[in-house]
Amino acid sequence: MNKSYPILITILLLFSLYVTAAVRTSAQSGNWNNAATWEGGSVPGASDDVIITAGHTVTTTNAAASAKLEVFGTFMYSTSGNLTINGDLVIQSSGVVNVFANATTGRTLIIKGNLINNGKIDASKGTSVITMAEPLNRQGTIISGGGDFDVIRTLNIQNKSGVTLNVAISVCNNLRLLNGVFYNASNLTLDNKDFGSGPSAASQIIITRSQEGSLDKPYTLGSSAALFVQYTANATGSPLQIVAGYEIPAPASGSASSSIARLTVDNSEGLVLSDNLTLTSSSTALILTSGVVTLPAGKALTITNTTVGATLIGEGTATSYVDGAIIVSASASTPQIRNIPIGYAGNNRKVVISGLKAAGSVNVAVKFYIEPSTIGATADGITLSNTCRWVGEVVSGELDSYTGISIDYHSDNNIDETVPPNIIAKSQTATGLYSSMGMGNSTATSINSANGIFKEFGYFSLAFNGTLPVELSSFSVKSENSKARIVWSTQSESNNKEFIIERSLDGETFSYLATIPGKGTYQGITNYLAYDQFPASGTNYYRLSQIDYNGRTTVYPVKAQIFDFEKDLTVLVYPNPVSEKINIRLANSRTQKADVSLLDANGTLRFRASNVDIQNGYQITNLSNLAKGIYIIQVKGSGFSKSKTVVVN
Repeated sequence: MNKSYPILITILLLFSLYVTAAVRTSAQSGNWNNAATWEGGSVPGASDDVIITAGHTVTTTNAAASAKLEVFGTFMYSTSGNLTINGDLVIQSSGVVNVFANATTGRTLIIKGNLINNGKIDASKGTSVITMAEPLNRQGTIISGGGDFDVIRTLNIQNKSGVTLNVAISVCNNLRLLNGVFYNASNLTLDNKDFGSGPSAASQIIITRSQEGSLDKPYTLGSSAALFVQYTANATGSPLQIVAGYEIPAPASGSASSSIARLTVDNSEGLVLSDNLTLTSSSTALILTSGVVTLPAGKALTITNTTVGATLIGEGTATSYVDGAIIVSASASTPQIRNIPIGYAGNNRKVVISGLKAAGSVNVAVKFYIEPSTIGATADGITLSNTCRWVGEVVSGELDSYTGISIDYHSDNNIDETVPPNIIAKSQTATGLYSSMGMGNSTATSINSANGIFKEFGYFSLAFNGTLPVELSSFSVKSENSKARIVWSTQSESNNKEFIIERSLDGETFSYLATIPGKGTYQGITNYLAYDQFPASGTNYYRLSQIDYNGRTTVYPVKAQIFDFEKDLTVLVYPNPVSEKINIRLANSRTQKADVSLLDANGTLRFRASNVDIQNGYQITNLSNLAKGIYIIQVKGSGFSKSKTVVVN
């Protein structure tokens, strides 16, 4: 093809678009989709510029689109349909754009260009939405003009190249920062109490921010506005951790903490807060759906409400929690349950306090956080987990009591790596004496204290109360004369029936190897020894399990040992040359199973057999479909791959 043809085709396509696009001007009032409404009798297309003439009212009842829209008259919606403008919306001084169907039902206006209002735009009704979307030329856009913007019910910022606000506007329900920077300067007010000519706004103003969107400057928040801030993930963007910005108002004068009503986090990469934050909602104050909220050391997330029960704070999920401190409150009149979804080392290790109650007329505020564990002394029969500890402190007011505490745990909270905790132990100091809080109704994921009247917080540790079945002091595997030497020792044993040794070649699927009797109950050191007489070439994984007489099993961490038995391995192929059957054997090898392949001189696979018994030799019997020539026998097993050339006559 001539190299100039693609250029010519492109020019023709562009010309085609140019001649197809037109300027459509209203001829009279009427429906957007009625040809009689427009001069020339043609309904505007998505690439057409549209002019609504002064004195004309154009109504859309279905989805409509245009390029630039210039309004001298009135544009309005019926009960259905939305409008997408693939260019600028220019409202002249006589123009009106109503983004609603009636006094309570709003519609959606999508602008992929600039919004220039010198007339009036009304998006104040119940579900009115203005979306500043990304233009076709992928450039930044502006909101400007000296006209009346009334109040905008919902404003979406969805232009990756940014939107600049050059005129003062007020949003009364939703500001959604979904994509790009909103360069709001000092022109943005958020106030759910100021709803303009629309119906009463919702009881809160909601800012939704994704990892792709942000504000450029602070905004003005209505003095009595209830602010909800939601962090979410924009599925079209790269997963990113969000660092809180101007969507969180600065602390009021004289306050050490910023304040909003509700915080919602639904971003898998999490949220970073740089300072204290107070949540004041009288319903649900904290919702954790996805991602970790990270706070600096010494900072806290404070929830102030004292009248709402367990629903005040969401429990979070296994991987969605607060990595830092949470402060909760309670009054003297109504004892409360408080969820405290704090986490550590990648897991939610939630605390639940029951029956929290203040003494006197002043509310009590209690801070909880997690820190690495420093083992303290214990009462007889108690063994502490050394992973982490939970710290509870009264930061204001006076504690009357609480009736119980529950702590979620994970396998790394096990005692000696293997024994699940069964109690919560508490001490007044980090390294003081830890005493049991009694046994409650615990589950496989949480430990509960007994119900009671507890008068103090302090340092809390998960622990095991009772005699550990086996105190394992060592477990190792070494190579010895082509065997696996498996050694372990116990410091003491209680009710120990036996040990089971298993082996795996992939670290996942284990097979039985041996049973070694235990010593029942014995105080003192016991050394155990076992051998794997025939380990496989490559990596062998060994698992040790201990079984009590009552059937309880404790599984210890897996050990691995590498054996290289195949370094002297040789593939024997005979006869060679061959005409009828190919015999294959391995010399200097322990391999029992292997994959056998036959390839021609071009590397094309002509035969393959998987997981065949190679220990006693293997035959390829059907050579009738092979042409005379040179072939390659390939044998692959655990830890080796060997090849041998054979000639077929």
